[in-house]
Amino acid sequence: MRGGFSLIEVLVAAIILMIMLLGLLPLYVVNIRLNESVQKKQIGEKILEDKASQIRGFKVENLTKSFLESIGYTETQPSGYLHVSENCPLGYDYRLFQGYEVTKTFGNMVRKYKYTLKLCVDDDYLKPYLKRAYLVVYWLDGKRKKHLSVEVFVGEK
Repeated sequence: MRGGFSLIEVLVAAIILMIMLLGLLPLYVVNIRLNESVQKKQIGEKILEDKASQIRGFKVENLTKSFLESIGYTETQPSGYLHVSENCPLGYDYRLFQGYEVTKTFGNMVRKYKYTLKLCVDDDYLKPYLKRAYLVVYWLDGKRKKHLSVEVFVGEK
């Protein structure tokens, strides 16, 4: 008799290994979903940060509805994007919307993420020296609507 493993022993070991690897498969799927969820949130944070910085850079007299509409904000929600609540917190005078589409490439996979930005403006907040803006960015994470928000104050420069 020679040393080594029989064919039956090798098959049994292969089946045991396959069963163990199949047990890890759900963890892999959950990891992929969590990574995409984190990616979407990071993109939302970046959009919110960029828009808040842009608005902070405006002069008080420029933070008007007509000026904001001239740079891409609209009174109606953008079609093809996530529909969000039209309400603003108490004290804000009007709200405008803007849609964002972000494309990310992972190897040979291309993903497109859509975001809806809602901007609420309080024209009468410490008028004429200070205005405030409330920004909310929305996106879909699976079937759940997620959002991040920030309040920005614009004063005289």
